[in-house]
Amino acid sequence: GAKAEVENDVVVSAHDPCLIGLAVFSCEYKKFLPSYINLYDRLREMRRQAVATARKPESKSASTRAAIIEHALGLASHDGLEALTLGTLADSMKMSKSGVFSRVGSRETLQLAVLANYRQRFEAQVLVPARHTAPGLPRLRRLFDMSLRQVESGASAACFYISCAAEYDDRPGALRHAVADSV
Repeated sequence: GAKAEVENDVVVSAHDPCLIGLAVFSCEYKKFLPSYINLYDRLREMRRQAVATARKPESKSASTRAAIIEHALGLASHDGLEALTLGTLADSMKMSKSGVFSRVGSRETLQLAVLANYRQRFEAQVLVPARHTAPGLPRLRRLFDMSLRQVESGASAACFYISCAAEYDDRPGALRHAVADSV
């Protein structure tokens, strides 16, 4: 368990930086202590609520957003990320354009989400399996093999990173930076 010490009538937990800061502050400014304890209690309650919210099951809106991004990745892997628009995505999903917009935001936000989705998939399907291989040539062969398997699976028309790099190498903006960071 966590050890606690008493300093100037304040309990200090070794694992709680808020309490440590509060104890140090209270030594200097005891007259402000009650209001800071109240603030600390409110912050602790907010933290508890955030943890409880994070554990709630995925909402229908969140699962719809995930489905939209997954579908958008399929379209973008065949037509290119630049060809992806809210209108074409809405038409292919038989949704309204405003319904798509309400869940993913702007076209650029959608494109960034698609890129992030592909990055997660690439890491899970290619990079993580290769990490369990001996370093050097065996790991390089495994990376190449897993990359080919991903392309052969039909999940994308080719390596999505290479396609995006070709599309955005001469364009400024957030998408170019995201592609560069991913590759």
